[in-house]
Amino acid sequence: LFILTAYEILLAPVVSIAGVTPGLPVICLVFLGLYRGQAAAVVFAFVWGIIADAPSPDLLGWNALILTLIGAGIGFFRTHFNWDNIGTQILLVALTVFFHSTLYFLILNISEPSRVIYILWRYALTSAIYSAAAAALLSLSIQSSGAKTME
Repeated sequence: LFILTAYEILLAPVVSIAGVTPGLPVICLVFLGLYRGQAAAVVFAFVWGIIADAPSPDLLGWNALILTLIGAGIGFFRTHFNWDNIGTQILLVALTVFFHSTLYFLILNISEPSRVIYILWRYALTSAIYSAAAAALLSLSIQSSGAKTME
């Protein structure tokens, strides 16, 4: 969690492309859920969600809720599909980042529905693509190290 916090504060602005950064916390959540299971994913998601929302007390808890639901879902479905395939992992990361971004942007912009389509196109979709590229690198490094998805 400390490393993710340092990334969000120090490195995210550096790796940003036109204001879009890879969703590293969500990528970590996906891989944690796939490799360590539902309980680990849910605990990580809740704690990270609270940390991520700390700077915005009016939104406190929303990230925790969204991420916890995602972590529970990934942990639950990890035994139902073949997640050892790199393509499947990349697709799961892209869909998860898009889902997280979409829900969070909807909550942030509930009073301005006219901006939702623009924000989804500008940030959610591009962040999902950027995160999928980052996840591809992580997936390749995990598979080359010989790690097993299922315990």
